[in-house]
Amino acid sequence: MWVWAAQLDIPRYDPINKQFKVLCMTVTNYRKQVNSKEHQVVTKGKGRLSLRKIICLLFPHYHERERDGICINGILYYIARSDKTCLIASFDVGSEEFRLINMPEGFNLTYISALVNFKGKLCDVVYSGSHGELWVLDDIQKEKWSKNSFDSPNTDFEEVKSTWATDTGEVVGKIHSMFSFTTWIASVSEELKLKELMIRYCWVKIVLYNI
Repeated sequence: MWVWAAQLDIPRYDPINKQFKVLCMTVTNYRKQVNSKEHQVVTKGKGRLSLRKIICLLFPHYHERERDGICINGILYYIARSDKTCLIASFDVGSEEFRLINMPEGFNLTYISALVNFKGKLCDVVYSGSHGELWVLDDIQKEKWSKNSFDSPNTDFEEVKSTWATDTGEVVGKIHSMFSFTTWIASVSEELKLKELMIRYCWVKIVLYNI
């Protein structure tokens, strides 16, 4: 077994207690994972490092280790699994409390999905074939989401390597196939309406040398 830090391999700062914290979840290196309510927090303040066990009062789960989490305003959001159920959970770095983020009706958390910071808000980018969706969490307390749909390069046979958001409101995805890299950009207006979509192809020539 090995310890995986859900996007907190870079320590997150707790401004109230003036500490850096790393959330650790233990997962196996095999397909069969173990749901657990017990996790660990590594804390670095003025003194030495400390490792403490914490209990998740919500449900036993483990982190989807193939997909990164994102920390926004002191809250870590990550994709979790409980048995065969895939969902979004959060961890407050200050209070060290877990929370389940309820998704609206019609939301489908497919295997190819990424969490990004969209102008200080949680945004889940969902891919399904040549169709994509941007789900933005407008109000975390009321769990109010807004949805935008767009056309993307076909992801059925290509791997989405990375997805991120820019400060100007663009969500960028990079898709790798065997012989090319494809980068798409979805621009979203201030009203969170899909304004335009530009597909940019960057073909990379692969040369094989016989030695």
